Amino acid sequence: MNSVSNLKGTATVVDNTVLCSAQGPTKEERDFARNCFLLAQREADQHYNVERETGRWFDHYADLMWKHGWSLDSDHIEVVKPSFSGNIQQMWSSAVSKLVSGPQIEEVERVIALVERDARLLTAFSDVSGRAVRFQLIPMGYNRNGDLDVVVSHIRLIKLTMSTTYLFWRVRQHTSQLEIRARRLVIKRRVVEARKKSVEDAVRSLPFTEYEL
Repeated sequence: MNSVSNLKGTATVVDNTVLCSAQGPTKEERDFARNCFLLAQREADQHYNVERETGRWFDHYADLMWKHGWSLDSDHIEVVKPSFSGNIQQMWSSAVSKLVSGPQIEEVERVIALVERDARLLTAFSDVSGRAVRFQLIPMGYNRNGDLDVVVSHIRLIKLTMSTTYLFWRVRQHTSQLEIRARRLVIKRRVVEARKKSVEDAVRSLPFTEYEL
């Protein structure tokens, strides 16, 4: 694991996935969520090709979280724009607006700004050509019952032309393909405590790169 330190320390970038918590969830809870998503991603990869079968891969990936105690807590959100012109930041915020809070969106903005300034992190978000960008944003929080909830959102962009001062997030572009998929998942905190050790043991052999922000 690699670490990039700052004062807030409320986010983790794991390969091409950003886990962040504006307030409330602890680092231990973030680590538990990270481990669950790594395990679900590995199993989803064995059934579907994420590049050619993105929708099926994402649905299976979210469904697999039940193995670790999570429950689906929202309808499936899917936005597919074969010919997209506009701003990914605004499109994502609009797509997930019913699932995430204002502080969670602000925390995502803070973390993405850090990612875009760090060449090490950006390499995990784009392919070799730089034309395809695929990443996940996972804001975390507590619901009104005090349970841990996360919104897992998967963003895929195939760039044809681009004009931007940022590398991918606040991007104004034309004739590109954009896909956004999202689900909200919830888990009781006592279940987190009960499952924490087993998922931690299960990911010990998995290769991944992690940065704390």
